[in-house]
Amino acid sequence: MESTPLPAEPGVQRFSDRYLEVLRLLRVPDKARPWYQRHIQAFIDAYPGTRLREHTPALVNAWFERLRRDTALTEWQFRQKIDAIRLLYVHFLKAPWAAGFDWARWLLDGH
Repeated sequence: MESTPLPAEPGVQRFSDRYLEVLRLLRVPDKARPWYQRHIQAFIDAYPGTRLREHTPALVNAWFERLRRDTALTEWQFRQKIDAIRLLYVHFLKAPWAAGFDWARWLLDGH
């Protein structure tokens, strides 16, 4: 018997809707948006008990290092994951540290 997924909590749904709106405003292609949301969810799931606003540049760097070691990822997939986190912190959460973070290093250095 297949289980029906539970509806998202209102706060989680609002977060998801607002992030999706940022993706729309920044013209992330429609077909890529669900993937960006999955990348963000994987990042959230990797640090249970730590709120997104509590994450530090060091933690984000550690996540990117972990992704870099994943040999199953293609270069474009790696860059898409980095971009999803960049949009989250720079444009959605507007974290104070995000504007000075070296996103280009990760986006250009590749996988």
